Amino acid sequence: MGFKKVLTASLCVLGFARVQAQSTDTITVHFDLNQSVLRPEDKVTLDHRFDRSGRRSTSIELAGYCDSVGENRYNDSLAWQRVAEVKKYLQSKGIADTLFKVLHSYGKHRPLNDNGTDEKRNLNRRVEIVFNSFIPPASIPYLETAFRDTGHLSGRKNIVLKKVTFYGDRHFPLPTSYPELLELRNILREHPGIRIEIQGYVCCNAPDKDGYDQDTHTPDLSVQRAKYIYQYLIKLGIDSSRMTYRGFGAAYPIFPKEENDEQRTNNRRVELKVLKQ
Repeated sequence: MGFKKVLTASLCVLGFARVQAQSTDTITVHFDLNQSVLRPEDKVTLDHRFDRSGRRSTSIELAGYCDSVGENRYNDSLAWQRVAEVKKYLQSKGIADTLFKVLHSYGKHRPLNDNGTDEKRNLNRRVEIVFNSFIPPASIPYLETAFRDTGHLSGRKNIVLKKVTFYGDRHFPLPTSYPELLELRNILREHPGIRIEIQGYVCCNAPDKDGYDQDTHTPDLSVQRAKYIYQYLIKLGIDSSRMTYRGFGAAYPIFPKEENDEQRTNNRRVELKVLKQ
């Protein structure tokens, strides 16, 4: 069975391929007094959020606002200019004109606060951007790159979070792991019926041996890795009743021979076993 078919089968087990999900992501950018030009820092914010929010959007809403300084007609026009500036910038990133479904200019009519200070007025000079998505979760590009089936290795049909890996001899994930954990959180939120077991693994040991955790000073490193992910997901709002965790030591390695650092890093991992969908 090819990779795509294995992946699709794995996602169907999780229920991803059958359910569509509605999601929104709101970003706010701010403007200088009497200006409609995007600030450099807000361009950075839009660039950072674009791949996650913009590319998979089915519609976009823009609403422009001003502070209390000036007359209504002036502020209404300025708010439209700010909306147009944001739309133009997003279009430069590849967003089609047809995705901009709702455009509003509220001028100074809907302030966030009483405009009593310079800081408060700055907060009111803004454009709010709402990215709306309504897509089959299985089509989210993240799923195609982050999950892989391990059935061909062990027959267990677990799912590996490919980018969630750990420091050697420690239960803390590498910094590159956290975006993937946030995506996992999102998936679990979209599918509240899923129950999972988080399974931890180590490298560089015999299959029936676990590792020594330098942080807890205990010989159960694989358990501590699974426990860390379990506790982290709880902090992100996933109910603990939906999850359990176990450690499997160095069993079922993805790379049995571990010929280089990359293979050893890949064996320092967690897998997901679906208990209920």
